[in-house]
Amino acid sequence: MLRITDVLCNRYTNAIIMVGWADSYFLEFSGDIAQVTLNEWEDEIQSVEAMRLADIKRMDIYCAWLPTSLTDDTREAHGTNTGPDINSGTAAEMWL
Repeated sequence: MLRITDVLCNRYTNAIIMVGWADSYFLEFSGDIAQVTLNEWEDEIQSVEAMRLADIKRMDIYCAWLPTSLTDDTREAHGTNTGPDINSGTAAEMWL
């Protein structure tokens, strides 16, 4: 408790640095994408975020998944990973 101020100050400083890196990465990434496409993605994200509590399936747009075994990581490293098995359940079910 005595050093909480120092810890918070250090974390804040690190967060500021990370924001700079994230902004730089985003600008580099989005520089090659048409503005129309970026606007469409932003609209989709806003829609999903607004409705995610009412319908969790809306979050599937992010296509987030976790490997189900060590072989999933191996396939990804070798470029043979085709993504999650559609019939294996939702991302939340796979995570749980």
